[in-house]
Amino acid sequence: MQTTVLNSLMFDSRKTVDISTWEEPIKLNRKELRKEESDLSSQVPARPMLGPDGKPDVGTDENIVMVDVDGRPIVEDGSEAQSKDKKTRQVFLVPEATRQPQREERYPWVMEGAKQNEIWVGKLEEVSRAETHALFFSAAQELFKFVPANRWYKFQKKQR
Repeated sequence: MQTTVLNSLMFDSRKTVDISTWEEPIKLNRKELRKEESDLSSQVPARPMLGPDGKPDVGTDENIVMVDVDGRPIVEDGSEAQSKDKKTRQVFLVPEATRQPQREERYPWVMEGAKQNEIWVGKLEEVSRAETHALFFSAAQELFKFVPANRWYKFQKKQR
């Protein structure tokens, strides 16, 4: 017997979503959604680090120490200054069966029309929801085929 894996999707909208009215081709793929860069006026440039007296601090190289938005010093090569203390961290080994779904779900599903006027982002819903949903398909000779949902995705319209 052939096993069938079924992933279900649901559009999270109060209005009816009819994808047959979207301009073709309709694409469904995983990709990283980058936040659009806002206008340059919202970006805060590096500024000099001020000492207790209110004057700019001077580093060992006789240059003014610059800090980023979060107040961390910026070194000359453009990267942030790293602390000289070695840090240790505890590492837990995770089974490959646990890591694989996490890798797959790292990026959301994105469904978009040809002109990208309709963009929907789908994320995995809770696992228990997929365990409680299934579909019945009519098969040959008045039989029905029961196919449980493997994963359940909730698609929400991307705000512009």
